[in-house]
Amino acid sequence: SAFGSAQFTGGTNCAAEGAAVNSAGTTVYTLDFENSAVYAYLIGGTAANPTFTYQFTFGNSGTGTLAQPYNLCLDGPGNVYVTDTNHDRIVVFDPTGNYLKALTGDDLMNPTDVAVDASGNVFVTDDLFAWIVVFNASGAETGAIGWNAGLTEPDAIALDSSGNIYVGDYSNHQIVVFRKQ
Repeated sequence: SAFGSAQFTGGTNCAAEGAAVNSAGTTVYTLDFENSAVYAYLIGGTAANPTFTYQFTFGNSGTGTLAQPYNLCLDGPGNVYVTDTNHDRIVVFDPTGNYLKALTGDDLMNPTDVAVDASGNVFVTDDLFAWIVVFNASGAETGAIGWNAGLTEPDAIALDSSGNIYVGDYSNHQIVVFRKQ
């Protein structure tokens, strides 16, 4: 059952694909695939009657302009990592929407989801190559995993505190777990 629902005020959210909440629980970032933008909303109200007030939009102009972003996540400090699908990269913004950097690599062609571990390593599902591309905390690509795991369309990723990687493989209708060695 739902805890409550509310309409978002401001922004457009034409085709919401992803959402992430900061660690303080004060801001939710939503991703708009069709308008190639990220919207930040202030969370208010109560669990039974939440409110979401538009704060700002980013990723839709200037350096770091997105093209059909598919998903997003936040790291510990609250930086926003966005899968910029049509540009074959991950774009990183600070919590206020300022462009920080882009992660690219030879093994990344169609990013669909992203997760960041406590050490700052970045894991990206790529459904064109059907594997997970790994970047270290400095942003350098360190390789790909899962290329021999029978993945066909990995499009969701999550990490646990032990370092295990959980991948949603859309076409195979399964979750594949890569255990930390």
